[in-house]
Amino acid sequence: MVVVCGLPARTATPATAASASSEDAAAIALATSILHTVGDSIWPGWSSAPFRIDLLTGNGPVEINFGSPQPAPSFPSNLEATFPWADGIPTIVIGEPKFVQAHAPIRWTITLLHEHFHQWQDAWPQYFSSVAALKMAPKGNGGMWMLDYPFPYGNSKVGAAYAALSHQLAIALAATDARTTQNESATFVLMLRAFSASLQDGDRKYFAFQCWQEGVARYTEFAVAKAAAQAHASSEPFLTDAQASLLAADSDGTYARVIAELNDAPALARDKRVAFYAFGAGEAMLLDRVRQGWHANYLDPRLDLSVFF
Repeated sequence: MVVVCGLPARTATPATAASASSEDAAAIALATSILHTVGDSIWPGWSSAPFRIDLLTGNGPVEINFGSPQPAPSFPSNLEATFPWADGIPTIVIGEPKFVQAHAPIRWTITLLHEHFHQWQDAWPQYFSSVAALKMAPKGNGGMWMLDYPFPYGNSKVGAAYAALSHQLAIALAATDARTTQNESATFVLMLRAFSASLQDGDRKYFAFQCWQEGVARYTEFAVAKAAAQAHASSEPFLTDAQASLLAADSDGTYARVIAELNDAPALARDKRVAFYAFGAGEAMLLDRVRQGWHANYLDPRLDLSVFF
């Protein structure tokens, strides 16, 4: 769900003899198959990023794709996160489906790919230097500012402007023809620039960064599930009909949730930074319609989707 650079240290213990259940192993294998079949068509080079997983089971952590066993820090079983391990390699730490929000196997598989997208971000050679260049991290905070930055979520003026902007993004996404899409998108871009200009510099950078990082990870859930289902329809043999149907439904569900959240006026004050997941996802969905080829330039040191509009 989130990339965090430098989480507080936790006690490391030797890896247990636990193993992934057959259901968990099947979900991980499906995620791997989806990644290697359609992943690079969405994000060039995505499949080459390390896909290490610290799977949190009821019997202890299970290290997957580690190469060799390593001491395993202790984490709560409901964690869904990605961050550099002690050896610096970005690692997914995720609980089994029964412990986390994504209970259904297909939803858990897509959540795993959301986290693997964060691994791909982390593996970009300029990621950490670009984040550091934002100069957002207080001394000694590490990466926790990504979670606890004091954005003015409760400011009524900011909230009203954000709600209007978010609603305009939903209007642009609802356009059904090229001319309307162009017009509504142009209105959205003008409003986005005005909103960004109204923010303090740190708030503006934080908003842009969260949309770039977490919003596009949410978009990737939609895009990868859709691409996998479409590949199956083109006679790719890597899915069953049932899996393809579930993936198509999951993609549709993600899109519907994004639109609903964009139209939810109190979202910023209530959901705080999580509201930016839907906003950034909506920006990426709109870019698909108005800026073909933007994916190839996504890894940009400015860490800001607005530069592509």
